[in-house]
This record gives sequence, structure tokens and C-alpha cells, in this order.
Amino acid sequence: MSNQAESPLSNVKRAPATAAPEQRSNVAGVRSAADQRQVMIAEAAYYLALQRKFEPGHEVEDWLLAESQIDRVVTPGSPPAKRQ
Repeated sequence: MSNQAESPLSNVKRAPATAAPEQRSNVAGVRSAADQRQVMIAEAAYYLALQRKFEPGHEVEDWLLAESQIDRVVTPGSPPAKRQ
């Protein structure tokens, strides 16, 4: 028998460090704030592209606008995003 007590989190399974951000989690099984932000930006960019019927050539614009929109929601008081 070992003198060391087993951690209550010792049975928590973690995704490998090489896993995609949406598959990675911390010890408690929750994505990091940076990973959550990245997923929210990707989803917002998708919906911006959907509004344009996925017309090519606007991917970076969609991403930057989505990033601005998410950051505005996460950080209240920042200036509104402008669509070019």
C-alpha cells in the first residue's frame, strides 16, 4: 500500500496536447478561456459567411469581424464592430 493518497482527479481523462482545441480540456474537463474564445469566433465567422451565402474571398474579413464581435461581448465597453 502506498502512503500517498490518490487524487480525486486521477481518473479524469484528458485529450492529448496535440488534440484540436475543441477536444482539449483542462483537468476539470472544461475548455480554457482561449479555446472557448477561438470556438466562438469560428462559429460567428461561419454565420457571417452564411449570410453571404459563402461567397469566396471574405474569409479573413469574416474572421476579423467575428473576433471583434466576440471580444466586444466578452469585454463590455469596447467600441462596436464595423462591417466593411
